[in-house]
Amino acid sequence: MSENNKLEILSDGIESYIQTNAELLKLEATARTVAIGSGIISGILLGSIAVIILFFASFAAAIYLSIVIHNNYSGFLIMTVIYSLLLTVLLIGRKRMVEIPLRNLIIRKVFENEYF
Repeated sequence: MSENNKLEILSDGIESYIQTNAELLKLEATARTVAIGSGIISGILLGSIAVIILFFASFAAAIYLSIVIHNNYSGFLIMTVIYSLLLTVLLIGRKRMVEIPLRNLIIRKVFENEYF
């Protein structure tokens, strides 16, 4: 074989390798994007349902407390105080309890190898 023929074969092989590698990178990026996107959508859906359940449970607890205390507004006031305390705890410890675990979850999802 001549030198030119060997260079052509090598060049074709390198070009094919680069195209295959680029296609693989696109497919991996697409798979990661789809996995993260579907996780976000399912999280939003489950979160919405959880908020609705929490709303009705809180409303029922407030009504129950109002009946037990024999005051129409006390149950709702007690539930407001409970949620205010919860909000205060979350605001004070939001970095440790919310931001860091959420950041770690996102990083884990981005670098996860199993997509399906």
